[in-house]
Amino acid sequence: MHYITIIGLALACCQISSLEALDESIKRETSTKFSAEDISALFTANGQTVSVVSDKYLKTVFNAGIAGNRTAIIRIGEGDISIYSVHVLPEKVKNRDDGTVLSFTSNWNANKRFTSVYNDSDGDLTLQSDLFLCDDYNSNVELVGKFMTTFIKSVTDIYIYRHTIYIS
Repeated sequence: MHYITIIGLALACCQISSLEALDESIKRETSTKFSAEDISALFTANGQTVSVVSDKYLKTVFNAGIAGNRTAIIRIGEGDISIYSVHVLPEKVKNRDDGTVLSFTSNWNANKRFTSVYNDSDGDLTLQSDLFLCDDYNSNVELVGKFMTTFIKSVTDIYIYRHTIYIS
């Protein structure tokens, strides 16, 4: 009985120290500060054209297939980036009071993992996605590439939805 308890206690201590080491590792990886030029280089390495707006914001224009060329704003945090794309809704859609847009945003946010949708202060759908970066440049290039692929797919989905509710 005591033998099992001691082994269990030893395993618990190992797990706690492993978690503490992991926590320190995460702190080190996410505490890196990235400049606008650093982030711009990551997007440029993935074929995106990026312009620096300020030390905290970049702007990119990308092709989202049937949605055409779209503009997105990239916010630079400490160890992370957020990307935003606003989809202007026609007044007919904005003024709907049947809960269509609210239902869509609720369903999207409940079912999507990497992007979220909300209505901005003008009532337009805003798509947002966040990405935590690490210290390794090559890994970040790959992360940003996959990040943009997912984001562009989401932009296309929003565009299709926007046109669907406008027609109905």
